[in-house]
Amino acid sequence: MGVGDLKGVVMAGGKATRFGRPTEKALLEVNGKTLLHRAAEALRCESLDGVLVAITNKNVGTRELADRIGIEIVITSGIGYHEDTLELIDRLGRFVSLSVDVPFARVGHTETLIMDATEGSCAAVVPVEIAIGEIDHESVLVSPDGRKMVWAGLNVVSNEIETRLMTIDDPLLTININTEEDLAKANGIAAKRNL
Repeated sequence: MGVGDLKGVVMAGGKATRFGRPTEKALLEVNGKTLLHRAAEALRCESLDGVLVAITNKNVGTRELADRIGIEIVITSGIGYHEDTLELIDRLGRFVSLSVDVPFARVGHTETLIMDATEGSCAAVVPVEIAIGEIDHESVLVSPDGRKMVWAGLNVVSNEIETRLMTIDDPLLTININTEEDLAKANGIAAKRNL
């Protein structure tokens, strides 16, 4: 049973424009599991009252997969990640979000974030010095103590403007699937570590 009515939401409405082929990220597989399966598993924890997947009307394949595996969907406008998040806050109130393209998030990460974020908004970040591979400069921020950090794509989202940062020292959270090369790298790591 979840804490209150805090939901977990897989953010899967993106267009995957950096892939060299038409695709829906949620349907891509890492070591035989779709990214949607992986993200939903990472949000299935005692502290959450259910898992939803946020998509747009254009994510037909993701909708079909969600229906097959029993994940409730919520449709957003798809204007952009920020706008979709605001729409979800209006509908759900405070919730936990996980980007579908973060293949190595786990339930333990989600539980740690929720325990640390008893109120307001909180974002999981990873120190840039332990990041794996090249990091998109748009994913890097400087923490209040001056350290360079990488957004991990796992957040407690609320209507509070200020977002606290919670450091998770797991370099696997810096792997984000945006290109075919990223997907190949994730598959190599998953096979090597049996993830």
